[in-house]
Amino acid sequence: MTDSQNQHNAESSAPDDQVGEQSSPPAWTPMGRPDYAAPVSPRRSRKGLWATLVAIVVVLAISGAVAAVLIVNHRADVAAQERRDEAARERAEEERLAAEAEAERAAEEAAEQVRVQGIYDNCVSQLGPLLNALNIVDARLDVGLSQQELSDLVGKVSVAYSKMDVPSLGKDDCLTAGANLESAFNQYVTTVSDWNDCIFDYGCDTDDIEPAMQAKWTAASNHIDKARRAMERLNPSSPTFNGPGSAA
Repeated sequence: MTDSQNQHNAESSAPDDQVGEQSSPPAWTPMGRPDYAAPVSPRRSRKGLWATLVAIVVVLAISGAVAAVLIVNHRADVAAQERRDEAARERAEEERLAAEAEAERAAEEAAEQVRVQGIYDNCVSQLGPLLNALNIVDARLDVGLSQQELSDLVGKVSVAYSKMDVPSLGKDDCLTAGANLESAFNQYVTTVSDWNDCIFDYGCDTDDIEPAMQAKWTAASNHIDKARRAMERLNPSSPTFNGPGSAA
């Protein structure tokens, strides 16, 4: 065979090889299915690779979006929990301050109760004996007394009066009570003196001075009642308690 014939045969056989490479279908197995192990064309291989890459990108994008949502939700939950914790701390602080204020108020009330009770107790210790002695005189006059009996009772009142410490009475109701008791005592002293003078005055008739003595005894009884009411206003257990600082 000549060189020109060999070249002609090579040129005529080349297109057949290229056509076979482009159009040859995948090999088939004996079961009638494609044999995927058989060689795949480069074009189909590139398409599959792009599809895989696109799928991976989509999955990554979705995963990133889901992760972002989860992070946002987590941060929102954390922020909400922090707000709840802060609110709980604020409530606890408010309750603590309220408890401290209540304890302080209770302590102040207790101290005030002790103070006013002390004022009342001091007033009773100073004026109680004098008030009791005057009450006896007032009660005995309602049933009748002789001049000597009245003089003896007023003498006992004088002993109680002399024991009263006026500066310790303060400036409020206790002082008011003391002043009224003193006025009552003076009314009784005056009637004893008037009655005694009339006895030794042969020209005096006790019937003539009795109306004046009765008026003084009534005034003394009124002063005793005022003193008793003033002392009751100092008594924390009394319904008429008005506390120190009042005077009537």
